[in-house]
Amino acid sequence: FVFAVLSLISISPAAAGVNETTYVRVLPSTGQEIVCNRCAPGYHLRAHCTETRQTECRPCSAGFFTEFWNYIPECLPCDSCFDHQVVKQQCTHFHNQVCECKEGYFWNFHFCKKHTVCGAGYGVKSKGTPYANTECELCADKHYAAGAPGNTVCTPHKACQPEERLLLHGSCWHDNVCATCSSIIEQGHSNKT
Repeated sequence: FVFAVLSLISISPAAAGVNETTYVRVLPSTGQEIVCNRCAPGYHLRAHCTETRQTECRPCSAGFFTEFWNYIPECLPCDSCFDHQVVKQQCTHFHNQVCECKEGYFWNFHFCKKHTVCGAGYGVKSKGTPYANTECELCADKHYAAGAPGNTVCTPHKACQPEERLLLHGSCWHDNVCATCSSIIEQGHSNKT
């Protein structure tokens, strides 16, 4: 406790005036602490301040950026997009390039991975995004998802019309099959007994 109080008392006057746009620098020649201005976002340090001149800053070159007030000697290089990524936000002097997975892919730790395609009998519970995979769920009773050509939600089985007869009960992977007697005869599918 005593050490903490002594530490607070020993803060230099220069350090007391520091905020996000300034920093404390010890002059090599005298050991004196002075408060220097940081470089604004989009700039980097060219020369530290002295007793007689302000901090000198230089704008970032194309393909480089600084996002925060700083006193770093070089701007940071902008990120490049990986395979199956598209640029969501271009790199500027003030912020890094932002990439995201292209349509049909999601970010899986270190790379973009193709979204899961729900198989027959499984419908889409939640559609895939650039940041999350598609979630599939088994279709409930009296619902189906055909699976092909791809991700569909579970759909209720259709009800046969009054003039139709149920030929095949639906399952989780196909719909009810209904037909009229005349359509069965016309298409040659009648069951002669």
